[in-house]
Amino acid sequence: DSGHATAVNVMRAHAEQDEELREALATVASEATRLGRTLTRTEWPEPLRDVVEQGDVPVERAIAEKMISAVARELSDGWEANFGLLHRFWEKKGDCEVPQGYETESGEKLGQWVSTQRHVKKQGLLLSSHARRLDELG
Repeated sequence: DSGHATAVNVMRAHAEQDEELREALATVASEATRLGRTLTRTEWPEPLRDVVEQGDVPVERAIAEKMISAVARELSDGWEANFGLLHRFWEKKGDCEVPQGYETESGEKLGQWVSTQRHVKKQGLLLSSHARRLDELG
């Protein structure tokens, strides 16, 4: 609907100008994937809570949690969703040694994605922020 489109456009405009907000949206997207549920407002990174609570995003607070999760998914690329899946794999298995042919229960080709990330990193082409997050996870 038009309210959702407006919220997405406003959030996109904010994110284009604010790296901290972009990172907050990325965190929401990857954590929601990792946990398999929508994050509550109290679980959002502070910069994202501030944007909503200061009234910069034209949504009612009652629907803000669902809206922000949807906006975060729309604004973040597939990398964040796959990182969330990798984090979930790490929580279950205790490592990030994902077999190349591994697929999640929902059919996501996580093994292929991890293999690609390793290859891109070896070539020196992986974004430094992505490399740091992967290294921190293990």
